[in-house]
Amino acid sequence: MRLRSKVLLVIAWLAIVAPQIVLGYGSHGDAWLVGRAALQMWSSGRYVASRSTGFPLFEILVTPLVHAGGWYLSNLLSLAAGLALLFAFFRLADRGELSHPSPAILAMAFLPVVVTHSASTMDYVPALALMVWAYVLLREGRNKASAVLIGLACGFRLTSGLLILPWAIYVWKSRRSLRPVATGVLLATAVGTIAYSPVLLTYGIRTIHLTIQVDLPTRVLIGGYSALELLGIVQSVVVAAVLVYSLRRGGPAAAVSETPWYAFHVSNIAVWIPMFLAMPYKSAYLMPLLPSLILLLDRLAGRRAFASICALLLSYHVIRLDALGGESGRRYVKFSLSSGYTIADIQDRRFKLATRRAASTCPITRPTVLMLGDLWIVIGNDAWSWDDGLGMFRRTDGLLYVSGRILDEQKLRDLGMRGYRLVVWRGDKWEYVRGCDFDWQRYVDMIDDLSEFFGTPIEGRALTDR
Repeated sequence: MRLRSKVLLVIAWLAIVAPQIVLGYGSHGDAWLVGRAALQMWSSGRYVASRSTGFPLFEILVTPLVHAGGWYLSNLLSLAAGLALLFAFFRLADRGELSHPSPAILAMAFLPVVVTHSASTMDYVPALALMVWAYVLLREGRNKASAVLIGLACGFRLTSGLLILPWAIYVWKSRRSLRPVATGVLLATAVGTIAYSPVLLTYGIRTIHLTIQVDLPTRVLIGGYSALELLGIVQSVVVAAVLVYSLRRGGPAAAVSETPWYAFHVSNIAVWIPMFLAMPYKSAYLMPLLPSLILLLDRLAGRRAFASICALLLSYHVIRLDALGGESGRRYVKFSLSSGYTIADIQDRRFKLATRRAASTCPITRPTVLMLGDLWIVIGNDAWSWDDGLGMFRRTDGLLYVSGRILDEQKLRDLGMRGYRLVVWRGDKWEYVRGCDFDWQRYVDMIDDLSEFFGTPIEGRALTDR
């Protein structure tokens, strides 16, 4: 691949990603939790897991960046990882691994889910970059170095270790010997244990809840919607159809179906699907299968078909077919055209920053508990402090508090009797609609217009407000 083409692709990628790093830690609350953990680690000098299993290497690396410059610096770590992912595909192109280099690189590095997470304080892209470089080294015959990178990726996301399964299948089919397989697995395990050791030393082996507590139909709907959100509904259907058609007997599929290359990518996709079905929360959980999906399409689909798929995948930045109807807590399937993945993500981040500013300065005349933004409004915000008595954050003037949705009827009753006004926004009330067995509206005021509540225009639009 020519140097000029690489430079143009890097410039184009940075032009899309870099402007987003100023928009807070990210659209998802998990990114703000990473920011909070980083601040706690800097002040305490001890490791603090941001959530669930812990993501120690990412959390530790991002800590001095959060301390020194908040999200303006911490988002740069993911941006650097995104560039590393881009350069991994350059390496594959230079080795002749890509049948259609430019479309393949565009289809991977410029995917909306990759672009947005490359500009937020989240561990998805750093882990993915390490996994793709592990694949590059594997293809170059550097099995031990590849296994080391898989182990390092576990320090960013523990589930990255699942890559060792397709890695082992590839090595076995290439070498027909158990010794290199065992050596690589042991090496990846040892490095992964060291990389993940801050969690093990601080918390021990943490319990992971692999299921969500909802009925089966709701679970299926959540999983289906989340999976389709990764690439888009139309895009997912087209990609699936092209892959099925391409994998028919004969054609290019026949030439690769028995190769280690083919076994690696098919097994990599097969590994992540059941993992996602166990935890169908977020589409980004499926990101590790994206490189295999793109590389299979690149090898099996014709040039025109693949170029068309690439254009369709990138259109998801600006427009999408949405299947979500209704309002928070009362969702149903309704197809409509809406803002694309990247535009919607940017709008949500603008919304978070706008409500953060408004909540910190708006005039309040009576004690009020706002059950919205208990992460993005208060984290790293000197205008707020923790109130031990109420168990929530309080603004400096003592009149405005923020909290998650309070589902304890007794606590709501007590706060109301003490003179607190309890408010929830209509766009983020789903826990009350689906999770309450009492008349929550007796205690809680639902507000329709946040601009009216804060007394100032609120920019952007929340992802939940659609």
